Amino acid sequence: MILKRFKNNKTFTCAFLVACFTGMRTGEVCALTWDNIDLEKRIISIEHNVYSKVKDEKGKWFLGTTKTINGLRKVYICDTLLVALTNYKKKQELVRWRPSEFKSVENVGNEINEAEKTNREVRGI
Repeated sequence: MILKRFKNNKTFTCAFLVACFTGMRTGEVCALTWDNIDLEKRIISIEHNVYSKVKDEKGKWFLGTTKTINGLRKVYICDTLLVALTNYKKKQELVRWRPSEFKSVENVGNEINEAEKTNREVRGI
C-alpha cells in the first residue's frame, strides 16, 4: 500500500526500501550519500544520522553522528535492494545537470518572444 501511494516518488521509494531491507533508522537512511554505499561489495556503511533539535523553532535538521558508537556499522545489500539502488543511481546520473542541454534565461526568453511573434503573424494580430 505505501509503495503504491508513492509510486511516482522514486526518492521516497528508494529510501523506504533501504529502511525495510536493512533495518536502518529513518535518520540514518536520510543521512546516506553514495559515498556510504558500495554497490560492488554490496555494503552500506552507516556513519551519520539526521536529527532535529527540539529547541530550534525554525525546524532545521542537522547531520551528526549515529545515536551510539555501536551505531557505526556496515549492513549487507540484498539482491532486491541492489537492483533498486542501482536503478536509482542510474536515474540520478541521467537527470544530472548537463550544460549542453540547458539554455540560458536570455535564450529561452528570446525563443518565447519569437514564438509569440510567429503566433501574432499567423493570427494576423
